[in-house]
Amino acid sequence: MTEEKTTIQAEIKQPTPNRLPEPVPVGEQFWPPGTPPVVTIGCITFKQEEFIGQAIEAFLMQRTTFPVQILIHDDASPDRTAEIIRGYQDNHPRLIEAIYQSENQYSQGNLPSKILKPLVRGTFLAICEGDDFWTDPLKLQKQVDFLENNPDYGLVHGDCNKYFQETGRWAYNCNNVKTNCEEPSDKEDLFRRILGFDYKIRTATVLYRTELIRKLDANRRSFPMGDTPMWLELSRHTKFKYMDEVLAVYRVRRNSMSNAIDKVRRLRFRLAMWEMRVYYCKQFGYPVYPEVRKAYNKALLMYLLLDPGFEPEYPLFNPSATQKLRYKLAKLPFMSAISGLVKKLATLKNRLYR
Repeated sequence: MTEEKTTIQAEIKQPTPNRLPEPVPVGEQFWPPGTPPVVTIGCITFKQEEFIGQAIEAFLMQRTTFPVQILIHDDASPDRTAEIIRGYQDNHPRLIEAIYQSENQYSQGNLPSKILKPLVRGTFLAICEGDDFWTDPLKLQKQVDFLENNPDYGLVHGDCNKYFQETGRWAYNCNNVKTNCEEPSDKEDLFRRILGFDYKIRTATVLYRTELIRKLDANRRSFPMGDTPMWLELSRHTKFKYMDEVLAVYRVRRNSMSNAIDKVRRLRFRLAMWEMRVYYCKQFGYPVYPEVRKAYNKALLMYLLLDPGFEPEYPLFNPSATQKLRYKLAKLPFMSAISGLVKKLATLKNRLYR
């Protein structure tokens, strides 16, 4: 459909100021200047020249009856990521807004999501990082329809497939072993199931009400993983709806923060996952559940083998005699020498892998 035809359709046939009678690909829509978007798509990217085009193409293929804002933040990528984004922005100047950093903000402690926040104009916000992509062209339409018809729900999400970039392997319907299809009985049930990975929220499938951003604690602690803390916070304020259908592809990449080659980095990330869960249990007045205590103890003791000088924020929870002994042994002076040797061997292994 040409821009001229879509303009006529938008101006003459639309039943409301920001609705079309039938879904049209967002890349083919034309709306009068000043028309507020119904959905903002937030995309954060860094060093993803191989993937960012596929993500943007999936945004443009979305078929909606409403206007969309595509908001992209490139965090000073050293490759061609910014150049590729600019190409799409030049072709869709009314649709795509982008921020191009000259210095990496994440490394300075400035979260790209907070940088984008003041620019979000949509009633709803959809999230997709630059190396993931959507597969259902009606994803946004179906999710907006649900939230507009169910005001007691604030967030909707769905299933995804995983693509393992290094091996080319696929994993399909990744939520089929989770309890997502069972409606949480109350807020604590939702909180605990997110906490224990029983209710899995795939970030690339999420759409939620923008007004909920104001309910997030502006002074909350930062953790290496940005999505799960948000879901835990939002679980206190609204109901979540799970759509049992594949909406996106999550790309698993070697040496990402959660899948690091470096063993010390990988174990520190794993410990941070459980530190975050302990933090939110205490923050929200929930007990530190047995499964969280058990996993935290295990992650802490594993990490201390490689970093015996590490001083944990939280002590071991109800440790067994064996765990107490392992903790004391990890803190003995000679363990620093052993851990140094283990780190050198791990570094050598990483170099050989590369």
